[in-house]
Amino acid sequence: MKNKKINIELTDILIFSIIIIVFGIALLSFFPGLLTSDSVDQIQQAKDNNYSSGHPIIHSFLVGNLTKLGGIWVPALFQIMIFAIIWTYGCKLIRKYNDTRKNKIFQVIITFIISIIPLNFLYAITLWKDILYSYSIFAILIFVYVGIKEKYKFTIPQLILIGISTVAIMKFRHNGAPIGFIIFILLLFLNFKNNKKLKQSFILIASFVVTFVLMSIPQWIFVKKTTATEGGSVLNATKVYCLGALFNTDIELEDDEKDFLNTIFDIEKWKEGYNPYTASGIVYNKEFDHTILTTKEASEKLNDIFVKYAKQKPLVVIKHFMDVNSIWWSIPELGRYA
Repeated sequence: MKNKKINIELTDILIFSIIIIVFGIALLSFFPGLLTSDSVDQIQQAKDNNYSSGHPIIHSFLVGNLTKLGGIWVPALFQIMIFAIIWTYGCKLIRKYNDTRKNKIFQVIITFIISIIPLNFLYAITLWKDILYSYSIFAILIFVYVGIKEKYKFTIPQLILIGISTVAIMKFRHNGAPIGFIIFILLLFLNFKNNKKLKQSFILIASFVVTFVLMSIPQWIFVKKTTATEGGSVLNATKVYCLGALFNTDIELEDDEKDFLNTIFDIEKWKEGYNPYTASGIVYNKEFDHTILTTKEASEKLNDIFVKYAKQKPLVVIKHFMDVNSIWWSIPELGRYA
């Protein structure tokens, strides 16, 4: 697939403009935009310049500092622009395989329909990490489609964008890290297998590494606070959540383990509150004592307990993460959302 200069066509302008206009009207209608409880906390972190690993730090840094420029409408507009660019670019790539006038008209019509669906324009103006995370996955799906059509012989700009998109998947959600990395390795392998050019593999790797470093800078230079809602750390909160799944099996806890765990949260409530769709019943329960896990000794003890029973029930742990991870979510909710 030869590198070609991108020519902006009337169809591209129409598609891009439809999204900007419709989503822009939505932003004005709900001005200055919509906030989730997470984004309120993230904006405050940026304001205080004190970031927490409870949320993806790059997202907190991005949304929080864009908000400083003029209000929450700024990051909302940024999200609109990102979606418009990805969608327009995707449509352009697809037209390479069908550039008929009929298909151009079809793309314009579909773009309008997609734009006026409330879920799409409301999400675009909602400050939430899942928005940019979803847009990153959407971008990768476009490149996967192109890869299939072109036997994974990507252009240099596409290789760079693949690196950026896979890192974005990893950075905009904690549980997106394995997904983005696996997709990167898979596309790297398929590109090399079909292209046999080290230069292209190097470009893809370089794009991934450079993007990863740039998106990690806020995490490296800003002091991360430990908050009660993190259970000592994101990793501890993840173990706490997964333990709920393990407790609902036939594992037999030792007395000292029960005593320790009960000081954090009543084990019976731990079991009852477990739901693979949400951590609210455990991690965010008001009776859960997060302060215990802020000490090194308690954190290590929790880790020992988790590792011990995870080894006994590896399939339970795997099923938990498959249910939790949004890439595998089914359309019906996995139980109540509370």
